[in-house]
Amino acid sequence: MGERIIRPEILDDLAPDDPRARRSRRDLRMIDPLMGNSAWIIAQAERLGRASDHLVDLGAGEGTLCRKLVQSGFGGSVSAVDRTSRPQDLPNSIRWNEGDLFTELPQLGADIVAGTLILHHFPEEQLAELGKAVASSRVLIFSEPHRFFLPKIFGYALWPVIGDVTRHDLFVSIDAGFIRGELADQLGLDQSWQVKESIDIRGALRFLAWRD
Repeated sequence: MGERIIRPEILDDLAPDDPRARRSRRDLRMIDPLMGNSAWIIAQAERLGRASDHLVDLGAGEGTLCRKLVQSGFGGSVSAVDRTSRPQDLPNSIRWNEGDLFTELPQLGADIVAGTLILHHFPEEQLAELGKAVASSRVLIFSEPHRFFLPKIFGYALWPVIGDVTRHDLFVSIDAGFIRGELADQLGLDQSWQVKESIDIRGALRFLAWRD
């Protein structure tokens, strides 16, 4: 695949109560277990996390990941950052921070920073800014679109069961996604970080970085 291409996603500009937005959020809830995004992130958090850790979920949306983290019995505390308001049925133990993640994250003291399908929204200069914001963190766990042709085939297979917004945004996300070796450089991680990346055939690039 060629260079990253970042284009607007329809869902980002729809009102939360728009029927097309509600349909797209349902699609995303369905796609998450199909891709195994939250399950993989939770497994890494449980493996590398400590009881005293504070995990922050970036771009939490409806709270799918942080909700599953709490349900899984993750031992640390969990916070979420998103531009939208707190979901009504979110467990009380999850701290919700409404606002821009670049403003909120540096104030939260995150030991673990995690996110699913969030980093591909950002151009290189914002990824560099995010890298500075996680400078005091110990573990980074992200599942992002893999910028490759096979995820697009997977996307076409989903067309009969997803709405028009998701049909558009899915392919925009893949074009803005990452290939192996890009994220660590764009985040500006130094030699103190150990990095492990893997490709899931369902369309995800799994990015894990940690340090002692």
